[in-house]
Amino acid sequence: IPRVFGAGVYQLTVFIDTFCASLSTIVGPGGISAIYYANRIIQFPMGIFTFALASAVLPTLSGLASQNQTEQMKKTIVFALENLFFVLFPTSVMMIIFSTPVIRLLFERGEFDSYSTAITSLALMCSAFGLFSFGGIKILVTAFHALQDTKTPVKVAALCLVINAVLNFILMFPLKVGGIALASSIAATIDFFILFYFLEKRLGRFNSGLRQFVLKVLIASFAAGVATYSAWHFLSFFSELIKFITVGIGGMAFYGIVSIWLRIPQAQKIQEWLLAKNKAL
Repeated sequence: IPRVFGAGVYQLTVFIDTFCASLSTIVGPGGISAIYYANRIIQFPMGIFTFALASAVLPTLSGLASQNQTEQMKKTIVFALENLFFVLFPTSVMMIIFSTPVIRLLFERGEFDSYSTAITSLALMCSAFGLFSFGGIKILVTAFHALQDTKTPVKVAALCLVINAVLNFILMFPLKVGGIALASSIAATIDFFILFYFLEKRLGRFNSGLRQFVLKVLIASFAAGVATYSAWHFLSFFSELIKFITVGIGGMAFYGIVSIWLRIPQAQKIQEWLLAKNKAL
């Protein structure tokens, strides 16, 4: 029953966002479409990685919870969050940098003109700030479900629904449709940290180096973002699509190099795997 209410809270959030986006006298025309298309782009990395990871760790967490193996359960949660952040932090940075070219390449044709690209890319950029929170919430909710606690995530989601609604009406005046997307990102970030706090309170402190890991990933993502932004604005290509692919791949490669230099375990394992494959060939 609490999970049913949880789904209802999500639908209420969508309804409030859609209602605010429909107020064209405040946010301008095309707000609903801008939120919809930006959300589709945000859901792409979520669907590929976040939901798959959450589904994969649920049986493990459920088994550990039933056996009261608290320490091992905390290690599994940290393992899932670290892998999630390793992918989503640089993805967020790239989405912020490439918000306009991504929307232009994917959608700008026919009735979808330069104005539509501008408002949709703004919504995408503001949504990208909360990408790690959207993914992290899914992992933490999975952990609560493994603990047979379906009420806490719903209560927190209901609180953040109110926060989201209030922020919508505050931010949509100065930021238009971007304010609606940013309100969702802020509310999701608050949701994530509240869930993390309650999970630590229930399982005990996560003394696992997660904070140091996040700091390293943030540094690597920021460095890759600066390099990618510079390359995008100073390099010239005959095609925007070719430029997007080349600079995007180069930015992710630079992120990998910085991650290896910072001794991030995920990057080191990928390096070892590539070296082993190279030797095998």
